[in-house]
Amino acid sequence: MILATCYSIHEVAFVYRQRYGLPVDVAGGRPSIITSGDVGAVVMPQEVGRLVHEELSQSSACAVPVLTHPRHHPWVFLVRPDRINPAAAQLLSRHGVSIVDTGKRVWLPKSDSHADWYWASAPGIVSAGRWMLAPARSRVLGSAKSVIAKSVATRSAGGIR
Repeated sequence: MILATCYSIHEVAFVYRQRYGLPVDVAGGRPSIITSGDVGAVVMPQEVGRLVHEELSQSSACAVPVLTHPRHHPWVFLVRPDRINPAAAQLLSRHGVSIVDTGKRVWLPKSDSHADWYWASAPGIVSAGRWMLAPARSRVLGSAKSVIAKSVATRSAGGIR
């Protein structure tokens, strides 16, 4: 429960900024971030996202912040932007994995309730004045590519889906 002590949307934004280092904006009564050179997002289907999160959590020293929605079910990974391999991004897009363009809004949970956007995996707490802890975008995309390749190989071999 990361927002249990918040009583207003401005308190929620304050917690995100101060405790988690997220560059939060409040728009339309909701906390959000605008993707930039400091923070990015990668969206993928829930099934792929679960496996990517598991792989990254086992091999990473930093938090792997992931948002999801109870009705829409995409997994949205918050990432540190870095290089993009256009060919790999195009291949991944065929499997529902997409990179959120710079300048786009990503809505953040406004409470700990699972009735709307919520944290499937919460961001890590940072020291004062630090940016969020998150894996590099290339690392998330590489893990997604690996997970998808394993899934395709299993299906090609006639394995269980």
